[in-house]
Amino acid sequence: MRRGRRGHPCEVPTQIGLWRCPDCGQQWEVHGIEGNPRIRKVSRVGWFLAKLLG
Repeated sequence: MRRGRRGHPCEVPTQIGLWRCPDCGQQWEVHGIEGNPRIRKVSRVGWFLAKLLG
């Protein structure tokens, strides 16, 4: 189980794509291949810069 904002336990699905936890708001990126997904947190600063710069 992954830890989101303020230690909230997030149950991240294994479907490929972006996912936001409805409880704490932490955004997760699920990437890789379907049988072996890799999960990482998306930082708020990085998300803001990506949206700002296009």
